[in-house]
Amino acid sequence: LKRVQPQPGEADSLLKAINRLWHKSCWCCCECRKSLVGRRFGADGPYIYCEWDYKRRFFCSVCGNPILDKIITDKSGLLYHRQCFTQRNIGEDA
Repeated sequence: LKRVQPQPGEADSLLKAINRLWHKSCWCCCECRKSLVGRRFGADGPYIYCEWDYKRRFFCSVCGNPILDKIITDKSGLLYHRQCFTQRNIGEDA
């Protein structure tokens, strides 16, 4: 990923998000390519998603709900809410 260096007179076409500067035209979902300017988004490392694609992609393997906080991943790559992962492991130990 490239960092955006603002040019003179270009400030109106830039925005700052997730500790970086972005051209407004580049601030879009990596899945559907819809603009994210003024919209809710989710991020996974350098990848940014519209709210719908984020919730579709990052859902808990136990409860099926979107993961909106810290994601736990097991050895097989399944995703979990922290509480669901803990409950799953307690159930396996019983």
